[in-house]
Amino acid sequence: MNLRQPSRTERLSGANFRRSNRKDEKRSKSSPLLYEGVFVYYFFLEQRLSLTYLILLLYLY
Repeated sequence: MNLRQPSRTERLSGANFRRSNRKDEKRSKSSPLLYEGVFVYYFFLEQRLSLTYLILLLYLY
């Protein structure tokens, strides 16, 4: 039985998504653009509020 509390990312996306994404990371070594996309996606998934503020700033400018 796993008593460990799920992390924020696991709660948002689920463990299955993370497992399937690891395969994508291995594949993406041949494609740096895809790697960038996965990295940016993860970054903004963790920083959702920052993304909202970024959009607001861009909109105001």
